[in-house]
Amino acid sequence: MSEILCHWLNKELKVSRTVSPKSFAKAFSSGYLLGEVLHKFELQDDFSEFLDSRVSSAKLNNFSRLEPTLHLLGVQFDQNVAHGIITEKPGVATKLLYQLYIALQKKKKSGLTGVEMQTMQRLTNLRLQNLKSDTFQEQYLNRRRQNEIMAKIQAAIIQIPKPASNRTLKALEARKMMKKKKEAEDVADEIKKFEALIKKDLQAKESASKTSLDTAGQTTTDLLNTYSDDEYIKKIQKRL
Repeated sequence: MSEILCHWLNKELKVSRTVSPKSFAKAFSSGYLLGEVLHKFELQDDFSEFLDSRVSSAKLNNFSRLEPTLHLLGVQFDQNVAHGIITEKPGVATKLLYQLYIALQKKKKSGLTGVEMQTMQRLTNLRLQNLKSDTFQEQYLNRRRQNEIMAKIQAAIIQIPKPASNRTLKALEARKMMKKKKEAEDVADEIKKFEALIKKDLQAKESASKTSLDTAGQTTTDLLNTYSDDEYIKKIQKRL
């Protein structure tokens, strides 16, 4: 695979430095040649800012500028990959260049320019952000619905009457007994009042009846007395 990549770099792209399978890892350890390859495909507009040096600051500058472009092409690149290339770890640079080769061939077939690819990437990122936003909104609404349901459940639990304690039951029974006792006393008072009223009425009637009888007796006596006097006079007249 290294020989194929070297042929592609040296013969087709004609990079500024000849690359061989033995010098492959060292040639790409600074990141400068990677920037040059991308620049030849019009994907690295800031290639003039790259530094052809092996010092740490130059490597940091170069790989920091490479990262967005490699991500745009869909090439896997992170800190671990960058560290492997910088430290010339065997196979890391070769694997990255192979992925880059495939990605650039796809770009070549599609006919897309670097600007068009960046525009497409922005649209893709925007769609992803919208999806994340929609997902967030959906999660927020679901969480809100769950909170409302939980609030209703808690409200229902609060409204359920708790069973009365023994002390409360005894107090209720005592209140019922007091109420019944008061009702019985009220009824007894009413009965007493009614009986007193009846007794008073009967006494009044008896008194009126006695007065009537006394009057009738006196009248009868008077009549008898009158009758007796007349008879006596008649007897005297007969004798005379």
